[in-house]
Amino acid sequence: MRRAILGITGLAASTTLLVVLKGGPATTATAQDVPVGTAGASTDPSAGAPPEPTPDPATPTGSAAVPGRSGTPSASPGRSRTPSGKPSTKPPGGTTTSKAPPPASGPRKIDGSVTPAADFGLVQVQITVSGDRVTNVVALELPRETATSDGKSDQVDRAYSGTGGAAVTAANQGRTPDTVSGATATSSAYKRSLQAALDRM
Repeated sequence: MRRAILGITGLAASTTLLVVLKGGPATTATAQDVPVGTAGASTDPSAGAPPEPTPDPATPTGSAAVPGRSGTPSASPGRSRTPSGKPSTKPPGGTTTSKAPPPASGPRKIDGSVTPAADFGLVQVQITVSGDRVTNVVALELPRETATSDGKSDQVDRAYSGTGGAAVTAANQGRTPDTVSGATATSSAYKRSLQAALDRM
């Protein structure tokens, strides 16, 4: 009886061992068919990669964001971006205007040269010019040292000076006034000073 029980037990153990040995290689092969590192995961290569970070709209393109700093540029402290407070001297349109010198208006007075009248003294006249015409001639200086020189000077002054004098008429006609009789030296000095003033017109 014991031999029968041992025989049945041994047969059962042998059968169980045989089943285990036959099932072992199949299970191993099944495990080897699956690529290493892909068990329980997708075969897509990009599936395991971490998602790319979304660019911050505030960060300028092409520059890396620095931790702790804002992506938007900020003005330097203490500096203003507003234009200078100096007023512009240029007129609108960017063109500059230059003022032409005002034309000479009114009569002009021109002094003649100081001319000696022989031994009597000095003579100087002044002309008044309006446009291109002489309007008046006056004696700024005439010999007055003696009674003789004073008399001759008065004679020449009456003949030449004034708006209607011979000097104005002769100057506008382009000629020299006639010499005053009895006062040749004083007349000559008067005419030389007059000519010097006319040359400065």
